[in-house]
Amino acid sequence: MNNNIELDTINVKNGKFLDMESFSSKLKKEDEKQLRLSKSFFWIYIGFICLYSVFIILFVIEGRGLIKFLSQLFYLLSFVAFVLIFKRNLKIFNAIDYSAPLVVMLKSVIDRYKLRTGYFLIISIPILLMDVGLTLSFYEDLAPMEPINRVLIVQVFYLPVMIISAFIGVMIWRVKQKPLCEHAQELIKELEE
Repeated sequence: MNNNIELDTINVKNGKFLDMESFSSKLKKEDEKQLRLSKSFFWIYIGFICLYSVFIILFVIEGRGLIKFLSQLFYLLSFVAFVLIFKRNLKIFNAIDYSAPLVVMLKSVIDRYKLRTGYFLIISIPILLMDVGLTLSFYEDLAPMEPINRVLIVQVFYLPVMIISAFIGVMIWRVKQKPLCEHAQELIKELEE
């Protein structure tokens, strides 16, 4: 309640009052959206884990060969890594406390929505595992080619898709989450002056 009084009276340097109701509404809407997405993808990848576990068992029973087995195993490991990432996101978004002191709440907004290199490194793990699985899936099918060309042909298709996906993700962040992060930083500056 004291936060609301603080929020309503924060003044911006250009003399305009910040529209905290609008900021708060956008923040809650984005947090809810991210929570829903994390839940959905968490369960989708759990489904993939179950499906690929069955594939692995069938490949072992049918004796499909080591390369096919390994490709399915790398897919499975990729899905497990994605599940862990989305589980972490669920933990973050379920723990949001809008009743926390204002500065603490604003810092948590920045923590949630600031684009970090570390996140790209973490997300690259399942992407690389999936790349290995995909490469192994097509390795035998491309048998007439040299081994290095078999690998490169898959990369020619996979890498552009991943680069375009990353670009789209960053563009969405710039439109949706970056303004929230910047607004929270401005508010913290105002409160600390």
